[in-house]
Amino acid sequence: FKDCKKIYVYCPGGSVTGGPELLHQLVSELVKNNVPASIVYYPCNRVWTTPEPYLRYECPVEREAPDNSDIAVIVPEVATDLLHHFSSALRCIWWLSVDNYRGNFENRHQAKLFIKRCILSGIKSPEETIHLCQSLYSKTFIERRFGVTGYLLSDYIADEFFDIGPLISRKDIVIYNPKKGVSTTSSIIRNGPGIRFSPIVNMTRDQVRETLRSAKVYIDFGYHPGKDRIPREAASCGCVVIVGKRGSAKNDDDVSIPSDYKFEPWQGKQVVAQIRRVLADYPSHYYAQEPYRLRIRSEKSEFAARVRTLFGCISAELP
Repeated sequence: FKDCKKIYVYCPGGSVTGGPELLHQLVSELVKNNVPASIVYYPCNRVWTTPEPYLRYECPVEREAPDNSDIAVIVPEVATDLLHHFSSALRCIWWLSVDNYRGNFENRHQAKLFIKRCILSGIKSPEETIHLCQSLYSKTFIERRFGVTGYLLSDYIADEFFDIGPLISRKDIVIYNPKKGVSTTSSIIRNGPGIRFSPIVNMTRDQVRETLRSAKVYIDFGYHPGKDRIPREAASCGCVVIVGKRGSAKNDDDVSIPSDYKFEPWQGKQVVAQIRRVLADYPSHYYAQEPYRLRIRSEKSEFAARVRTLFGCISAELP
């Protein structure tokens, strides 16, 4: 990237989720390092405004990127078709997710065909494209699937989520996202009479934060298609995190909590038993996950360092 005069980062317009926030974080960090960069919202045939939660990043916005040899274009993995428009520019895919790209197909043959179609939609061959990876899970996937090198570039949690508040005022509540791991979570709720489960539904960013600051446990049995934000936000807010061994949650780099808090989707009864132990002795389990919270706190500085290295702001070897 060091020879590029400008970086254009494509982002889905009007979307307020973990992936778009990361895309804004990158542009913001590049600008801080005097690297010309802009967000380009797509579809490009519409006029978009920056969502309110991302105004803090103060990202320059452009309607489209030119196809010049001295610029770089970065797209999320769900939008590889956008690369069709570029033959001269340096092209880059940022793997913010794996399962969203693959489509979570039940049928393996369907999944393979879908991957082939997507990877060809904007890329003549994987080797001609730079691959950034938000998680170790996605890095492992693209290196095994396409035989290319992936460069880790994760993200970080907003500062306001680190205001944990007094631990003594926590309620015996288990927070969950009803959009993730529906069948497993439903089974856990059925097998946990007497436990108060509370879903994250129709909440603003501030409401999510306050909810997480009041509870003792957060469970997530979704696909974990990348290094998901909500488990890290929950941990940062003081919740004890319990996850299913799927996607990025399988490895200890992306979700670095002790194995006692990771379960197979079919281990519903064991999950309920662990929840009861946490509710009965919250302080012990809270401190057992202190290394995870410290790791999350370090992600902002790690992100800044990786951006400076990857984009040629400093000269360093890439690990």
